[in-house]
Amino acid sequence: MEIVPFDPSDLVHIHPPMLTPAQWLAFAAGYRDAGPAYTLVDGDTVLGCAGVMVSGRIGLAWAALSDAIRARPLVLHRTVKRKLNQVVTQLDLKQVVSTVNNDFAAGRRWIERLGFCQEGILTDYMGSGETHVRYVLYLR
Repeated sequence: MEIVPFDPSDLVHIHPPMLTPAQWLAFAAGYRDAGPAYTLVDGDTVLGCAGVMVSGRIGLAWAALSDAIRARPLVLHRTVKRKLNQVVTQLDLKQVVSTVNNDFAAGRRWIERLGFCQEGILTDYMGSGETHVRYVLYLR
């Protein structure tokens, strides 16, 4: 496994797909140049993509993960924790924000293990009709 620079086309190779290829590319267009992002690959297989969109000293973390990497939670956790710490240090961030679908219990537990604290509930998140939970990682 290796971490490589993120390319928006990587998102369409994550299985199972969470969005259509067009939706992923639209998502990626907004994030690609907004901060550091990475892809975790195993040979030719994309295991996941993640990044931090930066505004001043605040980061907005995002991730798209395959079932293959979700089946390896320790590898996933250690890889993301290490890379997130590097980004926070390099960019001197004071906080990182993220959202997780309220129904995704494993994702909510994981983001809390990464050190994020629940800050609020977002109903009808981005017009999706879904409820998401907002998390914040407070730094210095």
